[in-house]
Amino acid sequence: MSQTARFRNLERRLKQLRKNLLPAQFSPTGNYTDRVQDHARGYRLLAHAEIEVYLEDMARDIIAGHVSKWKTASCASHTLLSFIACYHLGWIEYDAETEQHLIDLARNRWKPKETVSEIIDLAQTQFGKKLSENHGVREKNLKTLMLPTGVDLTALDPTWITHLDDFGKKRGDVAHQSPRPTDTIDPQEELKRVDILMVGMKDLDEKLGEVAV
Repeated sequence: MSQTARFRNLERRLKQLRKNLLPAQFSPTGNYTDRVQDHARGYRLLAHAEIEVYLEDMARDIIAGHVSKWKTASCASHTLLSFIACYHLGWIEYDAETEQHLIDLARNRWKPKETVSEIIDLAQTQFGKKLSENHGVREKNLKTLMLPTGVDLTALDPTWITHLDDFGKKRGDVAHQSPRPTDTIDPQEELKRVDILMVGMKDLDEKLGEVAV
């Protein structure tokens, strides 16, 4: 399956960051000047930001597409049910039993179409706030952003999710702490880390492409 336009933009941006911030040739001994290491820290921060924005934009666009489809054609979808379920559960994980409960609840209400539309409007307002308050790509951030889209996170490589969570932590280490003399950073390792993450991001993008309207 081809990648989404948003993913291709992410790839292009990461290539620009690699070119602009990391050395063209890596040191065989792993020794780098303070200037090169600061650039590597900048690479980590900006690569993290690009991945974070990708996740937020994809979640926003997918949800908006399915909400629009409901409002124009009363067409429900797995994504829409997932979105409503996450809203009812306070944006935490849900299961198939919860989803069926919501379906039964809607069927038994008076004028269920109007009721569901009101719920969707409230959910969309809350989700917009969640997106604006999101700061990171750690596992909890990933779940908050992706579960409402209906993507099955259990189908993703759990090792990749662990790497993504660790990347989010490492970004925090750079963003919120002044480096000490012993806090060295290897530009080559930073590139390897992002390259590994992008393999899993590609898999996620394919799944997001499947649920996009």
